[in-house]
Amino acid sequence: MLFLFTACCGFVFLCLLAAVIVCWCFADRWVGGLATAIAAVVAAGLLLLASVFVPRLMLAEASRRAAAAFKEFQPNLIIANSIGCSILFNLKVPKTPLLLLSPSCAAFRPAAAAAAKVSLRRWPYTLVVLQAQQQQQQNKFDEALKLIQTAQPGSSRLEILESDSASFKRISSDDLRSWVEEVWERGRQQVLQQAQQREAKVDLSLFLEPTSSSSSSAKDTAQQQQ
Repeated sequence: MLFLFTACCGFVFLCLLAAVIVCWCFADRWVGGLATAIAAVVAAGLLLLASVFVPRLMLAEASRRAAAAFKEFQPNLIIANSIGCSILFNLKVPKTPLLLLSPSCAAFRPAAAAAAKVSLRRWPYTLVVLQAQQQQQQNKFDEALKLIQTAQPGSSRLEILESDSASFKRISSDDLRSWVEEVWERGRQQVLQQAQQREAKVDLSLFLEPTSSSSSSAKDTAQQQQ
């Protein structure tokens, strides 16, 4: 859909350009000027239309692919980086623990009307990791703090990463492993508790231990809930 929309806009722009060139070459000057003015208005309208619909199409396509990947792999936790958080909160999937690296939820906000959707309240456990220099970027830091405040008490944590690196590409494997283990352990506790309380949108089967006898009864409970 995004490719089709882009192709149509490109075709219209080429037609407008061709029409303007023909008018200037084979018609009077006033005709060329009028054609240029009309083409400029139409082009501006198309750009305005694209600024509204392209983010919507991008978000819809990214969300569709993410949902398909979730259905295929059935992860028991989600790691999202930067604008991936905007896509995350647009997914209709079972709620799992989250590891958010420098979350940026405002990227698609006009497209998704995400002000009401960006909330951690229904997610079992969330670890938000920011870099130290992001404390100087007040908008990003405030956005992360507001996001943390939407979580249930005791189900989230904010960590400031003391690092001179310009991105998360230099995160050590030990740091990443410790974050994943924390999110998994704390998140699993929250998920099991929510499942016992029959909370919606919690898929207990993602957190079962097949070799454990207690897990068998938990699995039966999950099947009964379904």
